[in-house]
Amino acid sequence: MSLVACVLLFAIGTIYLTVLVTVNRYVAVCRPYAASDTNTVKRQARLHVALVATFSVLFNVTRFFEYEIEDDGLRATPTWLTKNFFYKV
Repeated sequence: MSLVACVLLFAIGTIYLTVLVTVNRYVAVCRPYAASDTNTVKRQARLHVALVATFSVLFNVTRFFEYEIEDDGLRATPTWLTKNFFYKV
């Protein structure tokens, strides 16, 4: 079931990148003098994208361990992590 974990990983990344672009556009439109240096903006954008990607991976890393693939490759059984009450909360 790592496919579900990958989908959720990319979904979280897409959501936070959209928020990042929204904040960037807000600063560019409402505070144009605060975002005047384009070279710094490019470096900041790279840093922000790297931080969002890192956060997405760290946030979803446990999802890769929720299910275990059976020997035949057709069934996935839940692991102890999925059955744990505190993990679900």
